[in-house]
Amino acid sequence: MSDNINLIDAHTDFGCAIGQNYTKHTQEIPMDFLDGLQSERLASAAVRAGELHRVASVPTAVVEIWLRQGLDIHKMTAREIVAKLHRDGLDAFVTSNKRI
Repeated sequence: MSDNINLIDAHTDFGCAIGQNYTKHTQEIPMDFLDGLQSERLASAAVRAGELHRVASVPTAVVEIWLRQGLDIHKMTAREIVAKLHRDGLDAFVTSNKRI
């Protein structure tokens, strides 16, 4: 994974269609970024983890979706974050196969 990968920040568009106002939230996630997370996840089994290690990399757009659902990622434990990613089918953002 290249250390130069930059995620494009979440973007919000406002519009009106058929007399209804709407907001559309998007974020581009480069394939290189996802490939790097997968490599990190696969390599995690061979590396001894200390007290602190990354278990997930959650994009801004996902954090904003969770906030709209009433979940504050900053108040969640690492175990809760990983479990939520798995439940939502967002396993690609999990960076460790280790048990938390």
